[in-house]
Amino acid sequence: MKRFEVNLANRRGDIILHVNPRLNDRQLVLNAAPNGGWGGEDRKPLTIQRGQPFSIIIMVTEQCFKVIKKSSIKINKNIRCVFFKDCC
Repeated sequence: MKRFEVNLANRRGDIILHVNPRLNDRQLVLNAAPNGGWGGEDRKPLTIQRGQPFSIIIMVTEQCFKVIKKSSIKINKNIRCVFFKDCC
């Protein structure tokens, strides 16, 4: 597997959070498409490698989504906060 994606959508079908780990590029790409239009990509270094266990945690708070990537060694701090009022 080279990459996969996780999309969270609101009731209207807008993608309010797009999480796309790209293992070959060693990047985690985050985006959203509220009202059907994609925003700018947010790219972060991805320190995991193919075959290495990892977790991507999506936390939902009252105000936003927080995305955390976790390898077997360390937990990276929150890397994106998408506010509900901007996309729901």
